[in-house]
Amino acid sequence: MGYREVFDPPRPAREAIPSWYQRLPSYGPGGKSVGDSGHYNSTAKHCMPILDSMTAGYVLELPQDLHVLSNTPEDVETSWPVGDFGPLVESHPSWQLATYRFESGWSPHALKLINHWQIITPRGYSTLFLPPMWQNESRFQVFPGLVDTDVYPQAINFPFMVQRGFEGTIEAGTPFVQLIPVRRDEWYSVVADQTSADKFAWVRATRRSIHRYKKNFRAPKVWK
Repeated sequence: MGYREVFDPPRPAREAIPSWYQRLPSYGPGGKSVGDSGHYNSTAKHCMPILDSMTAGYVLELPQDLHVLSNTPEDVETSWPVGDFGPLVESHPSWQLATYRFESGWSPHALKLINHWQIITPRGYSTLFLPPMWQNESRFQVFPGLVDTDVYPQAINFPFMVQRGFEGTIEAGTPFVQLIPVRRDEWYSVVADQTSADKFAWVRATRRSIHRYKKNFRAPKVWK
């Protein structure tokens, strides 16, 4: 019995769009209307940066139910139903994050999800690991990280923290970490005034009251 026959691999983040976003109407109370400013009463459903961020890259979901049995200032105790492939969660020694300030809502005990999928990217590409964006998750949060997955030869485990005092079950299939491949380039920042061409492009785009960014500046993204 292999791991891939039991557990699901990472999948495109576009397949894990959160339910709150799916339920959100396109326009505010009363339906579509235009205000005194000449703009429609659009909700975040029309904001392409939100959609592009929540659908960027891939999502690794929690492979099985994770039960938080106790959660005290001294320790966090967990269990899970399938143990054939070793532990699902391990703990980090507290001294590894001795100077990190945990916000008051989070337990100071850092845990670690044991991941069995090796992430491999083409030469020159690293992978940015983030808490799944816009998932509205309050029970746990993954620590961000950036790994050179074009050369790193191992599966990557994911440190995380749980809500202070939370006891209960985090269900299998819950989006756990977002994986975004990024190309390693040398970058140089420049501070400059806005050009007249940029001003002209924006004013031209604002002739229409809706989808200004989407129709004039947004580039399509493909994650398969």
